[in-house]
Amino acid sequence: MKSLLGGYLRQLRGKESRTLFARRVGLSYTFVREMELGNRRPSDPILVQLAERLSADPRRMFLYAYCDRSPGLRKVLQDGELADLWELMPRERPAESR
Repeated sequence: MKSLLGGYLRQLRGKESRTLFARRVGLSYTFVREMELGNRRPSDPILVQLAERLSADPRRMFLYAYCDRSPGLRKVLQDGELADLWELMPRERPAESR
């Protein structure tokens, strides 16, 4: 099964090299590579660090990470009454005006 978090990290990295990306987020190249491949699961503090350093949505980081950890959770979100919410998750939502 493809890693949601890994795909999101690759999307955030864009064309930046993995080495420069790893330096920017303060993690080792190996750890970043293994997260992108879905072989390593970052801890909650690392997810927060990634979101902060990448100016990314921490909710998405946590959702993707926990769906990668639990195929059952992924299935519930995709197949259950929350399917319409799941469809919205991969897209960036515009910031709400205050």
